Amino acid sequence: MAQIKVNRKSYIRKDGTVVKGITYYTQDKGKPGKTPDSEKFYHPKVEMHWHKDPTYRPKQGELTR
Repeated sequence: MAQIKVNRKSYIRKDGTVVKGITYYTQDKGKPGKTPDSEKFYHPKVEMHWHKDPTYRPKQGELTR
């Protein structure tokens, strides 16, 4: 794979810390913005049948794990 040049701009954080800009070379890891299917974890429209019951209160000594 080819090497690509990465230019990071300098910036100032909210707490006043200055982060310097840097330029470096790295290996190209594939198509930009493309996550392999094997690394995806979000499956839309899958019903998990989970809900929060606001009336439930554990009994004294009952495990809540």
